Amino acid sequence: MDSQSKKRARQEESQRCRETKKAKGDSLCNDLSDDVLFSILSLLPLRSLGLAACVSKTWRSWVSEIGLNKPPEPLSGGLFYEYETLDTMMTGYAQLPSCNDRDGALLASSSNNYNRKILSCSHGLLLCVDSNSPIEYQIINPLVTQRIVVPRPTRHSHCPDATLVIDPPDLPSYRVVRLIADVNKAIVGIDVFSSKTGTWEELDVTVDDLYYEDGEIAFLNETVYVLTSISSVGVLFIYNIMDKIARVISLPCQGLWDEKTNFLGVSQGSLQFSANDRVEDDNFVQHLIWVLEGEDRWVLKHRLGPLGCQLLAFHPDLDAVFFHTIVEEQHKILVLHLTNMEWWEVCTFYDGDEFDVLGVSFFPISPSLLNPVQLEDIVS
Repeated sequence: MDSQSKKRARQEESQRCRETKKAKGDSLCNDLSDDVLFSILSLLPLRSLGLAACVSKTWRSWVSEIGLNKPPEPLSGGLFYEYETLDTMMTGYAQLPSCNDRDGALLASSSNNYNRKILSCSHGLLLCVDSNSPIEYQIINPLVTQRIVVPRPTRHSHCPDATLVIDPPDLPSYRVVRLIADVNKAIVGIDVFSSKTGTWEELDVTVDDLYYEDGEIAFLNETVYVLTSISSVGVLFIYNIMDKIARVISLPCQGLWDEKTNFLGVSQGSLQFSANDRVEDDNFVQHLIWVLEGEDRWVLKHRLGPLGCQLLAFHPDLDAVFFHTIVEEQHKILVLHLTNMEWWEVCTFYDGDEFDVLGVSFFPISPSLLNPVQLEDIVS
């Protein structure tokens, strides 16, 4: 057989293989209706859609239609942080490691936000308060320049702390939940602002001698969780804003309560509590992380050895926590993945004398952010 004949035979064999593969693929697709195939394609990320468009003309037209209606992909995860020195307060943003490489949001530091303090972060939106006017709350979308100024509440509180509540199925509605405390920081009520009604609902608290401690206010399943104390003993105050039911449960351990190292937060859909505690007959401090199961059952989730770091926040979606540490006068934020005990450095946010930094606040943003279009619907 001459070379031309061999070449022709190879081409015919390749054509038969392509036809066989196409027939198998067509038989698989023929088992599914066009509506089902279209629905499957709609779930693909943009990169995979581009590959699917090469299958056939029909698929290419479907991909074109999906691409026109598909919302932008969510931003990668990141965090906002605030730190205060002797003469200034700064706000910054950093992307989390292991996320995609898209540019994240940025809240630039400027004289315009010098007096603005971040209170909480929910689905990429920030709840801030004016330090000069602790009842003027603002909801800020760092992706756009617009913001919402929440109507001022009528009740005065000596505790400006509040939390932003966003339920994605209920968009573009939102709520703001704030504590009402007297001059001695005794909790006497809770106020809830609803964007649906445009008004504040005033809820009274009937638990006596309940004092607010500086710590995160957590909100989960229509319930407010606050670290408080009764007779100098740390407790967890729980208030369901729908049922108007208040109760108090004990903490799994007191920790170093006087050093204010106890912390509260929500991660992976559960309420979590962290505390530093000294090991008996030893000098080092262990770090404990507990999760609340049911109404009042604490389960020890992690016991970490001496770390020399300050816990800042729980990751909202992953089994991970964030810490502030100082290495050779550099202030760094680290993330510890608790599943495999891997450390990652997030960023260095201050390089200088450690005594210049008076405090650090920290607000992680979930990798499953609402997309920018949805955020703009809220703050527009």
